[in-house]
Amino acid sequence: MKNFSVGEYPYKISATIFEQGSDLILCISGGTKSHIGAVAIAEPDELNSATASIFSFRGHREDLLAREAALKFAREKKCRVVSIVGIHIDNASREQIEILQKNFRELLNLIET
Repeated sequence: MKNFSVGEYPYKISATIFEQGSDLILCISGGTKSHIGAVAIAEPDELNSATASIFSFRGHREDLLAREAALKFAREKKCRVVSIVGIHIDNASREQIEILQKNFRELLNLIET
């Protein structure tokens, strides 16, 4: 298990990475309330790319972030990846959402598996 984080409260984004054999489970949370908003699964293909499937809980908008993380690591590590993402700030403004997204992407670049 490895832990990573970027930013300060309420914009802090954290990740815990679990190795499941040669595969990865990414648990990414942040904002003011950690939860499970969306789950993506991805696996590499023969074309040095990856494919993904997504499940998002009703009312949650983390689906594209979960997909982005799962695809990135499936391609880079050439393994199956499950990405679980839950990031929340009540009544977040556009500016707050942009800060969270920036920190999310910075976190993905920081993660070393």
